[in-house]
Amino acid sequence: MKNNLIPRVALVFDDGYPTSSRRVASIFEEYNLQAVFAVLSQPELFNVRCSQEAGGGWPLYKELHDRGHIIHPHGSDHKNLATLEFSDAIASINNCFEEFQKNNYTLSSSTFHYPYNSGTASLNCYLLNHVKWIRVGATHNLIWNNQKNIDERVLFCTAYGPDFCDQHLLELLESSIPDDGRLLIYNLHGIEGEGWGSIHEKALRKALEKIIASPILSYSTLQDLE
Repeated sequence: MKNNLIPRVALVFDDGYPTSSRRVASIFEEYNLQAVFAVLSQPELFNVRCSQEAGGGWPLYKELHDRGHIIHPHGSDHKNLATLEFSDAIASINNCFEEFQKNNYTLSSSTFHYPYNSGTASLNCYLLNHVKWIRVGATHNLIWNNQKNIDERVLFCTAYGPDFCDQHLLELLESSIPDDGRLLIYNLHGIEGEGWGSIHEKALRKALEKIIASPILSYSTLQDLE
């Protein structure tokens, strides 16, 4: 068993694409790992607004949860909360939380993953009264979260797109870890061309195998942060 203090890597799949989510879940199961999905409480509104078929909705989320995977909130309909009036953003967040609670998901130990990785300090304060952690986009090229980020419960992520992210992710896993590096959150969407910054299945498998085999990395579901 690896030391819990060594740097951890979390791979988070946003938006709940049905085909990709089921395939990702199967791949993670082959490695005896739990996948992490950040999903929308009302994906049908996002699908109509963006003329696409992304989030699969609660039947899919329950299926993934019953298979042992982690389901986290990603907002209601993928609107950029940072661009809304504060009251409208709070209403959207509350709508998301109500749907999660209605479907028997515990928010107090969960992570809220901002749509577009974009939030505000005021929204952070509100969210941290309801969830354990918040995920936002990285600033100033910050890739690895240090202990201060973890203690403050606001976690930065990195991503690559709109093209395939295979090389970017694998190079990050091979690069040196900063002395204060504690957690890398890599934001993904779909596989084999689905979603922004998609990843090929072969590259996903290679990334998981690197993490598992590495003596200096450990896999994280974000449920293990303290």
